[in-house]
Amino acid sequence: MARKKHIFITGATDGIGRALAAHYRSKGQQVWMLGRKALSELDPSFYTATNYVQVDLAQPDAAERVRHFLGLQ
Repeated sequence: MARKKHIFITGATDGIGRALAAHYRSKGQQVWMLGRKALSELDPSFYTATNYVQVDLAQPDAAERVRHFLGLQ
């Protein structure tokens, strides 16, 4: 039996990141997504508060925001 993977994708709102997220989700994998767009700007059938976090990785608080989102406090 194959183990379920947990996948974290940055840049998940466009291009390759979005395509990878869709691919892994279609395979039944647990996908957490990160991007700079606000959740309210995204398709609610794909992006939710439990699988997406808005973070700009260039900002000093980015790591803390991601840790909080993943529950690693």
